[in-house]
Amino acid sequence: MHQRSVHNFIWVPITLIGLIAVAIGLISILNPEPWMLDKASNELIIGLSFEELFSSKSNKGLPIYIKTLYRFFGVWLISFGMLIFAYIRVTRLATYRAQESIYSVLIITLVSLFYMTFTLLPISQLKTVLVIMTFLLGISMYFSRKLI
Repeated sequence: MHQRSVHNFIWVPITLIGLIAVAIGLISILNPEPWMLDKASNELIIGLSFEELFSSKSNKGLPIYIKTLYRFFGVWLISFGMLIFAYIRVTRLATYRAQESIYSVLIITLVSLFYMTFTLLPISQLKTVLVIMTFLLGISMYFSRKLI
């Protein structure tokens, strides 16, 4: 395989990981009720339906609070994705050191997210996203070993 093609298989999957992070961040920020995106998992954790939770007079401000938390989460994801874009733009992942640096960060992040998802959110839709991101990381890591 041509070395340019191999290099594309190194940086494009990592860029897609950044794009996925930005997309999920935007969805979290723009959705009027972001807690409903993973409704079943969230209701399992709190042990109540959102209707029951929000019906209590003492929880009147809870939807605004939860929406604020999801917006912070969205900003964090967008920032993470943009940092990936910036790192790729600056380094082009052209050196072994640049590749190992981003791989280390992504491995630690994905392992942490897998742990939290499988222990705290066992029926979450995030599992599919994490599997896709891990597959993309695996492709990049595989082709980084093929670069001469």
